[in-house]
Amino acid sequence: MIKTLLRSITLLVIAAPAFAAVGDKLKDDGELNPEQLGIDYFANNYDFKKGDSIPCVYGYAASKMGDHVSAQKIFSKCIAAGVEAAYPWQSYMSQNGYGTRQSLEDAAQWDKTSAEHGYKISEFNYGLSLLRGYGVAQDVAGGKRLIDAAAAQGLDVAIEVQQSGYDPLVAVPDADKPRMY
Repeated sequence: MIKTLLRSITLLVIAAPAFAAVGDKLKDDGELNPEQLGIDYFANNYDFKKGDSIPCVYGYAASKMGDHVSAQKIFSKCIAAGVEAAYPWQSYMSQNGYGTRQSLEDAAQWDKTSAEHGYKISEFNYGLSLLRGYGVAQDVAGGKRLIDAAAAQGLDVAIEVQQSGYDPLVAVPDADKPRMY
């Protein structure tokens, strides 16, 4: 699923310049080449359908390009459409203050909500938060339980953390370490 999503993102990023001619106006005959594949379109105009995850790729692209306000709008719409993969991105944006106020508590809540639906990435992320007391009260047993659930679904990084004796530093990027402790 993640590999397919990343391939789709790569394809969109490569193809984006081909769709860049947007908004050419004809005086009396309407709009020529209306924007239908850009980030602004998905942030402001696209009608998200239940479970439609493809438009959510634009939220990822927007975030990576630094357009966090558009990413926030897109991910919010994705979540409303029931796309579980958008929750970890909302968490990431809350944790870092991208497109919203920085809040470890909000970040943990996004992960918790999705973990309650059984989404393995969110189970893992919320499990780490519980292990560390990162945005939530520390609950080592609860954190281990969620990491175990993610590992049981085959999430490689959860298996690595299990095998390390539940050391969260195994899974945390170096850039995050100074903020953790």
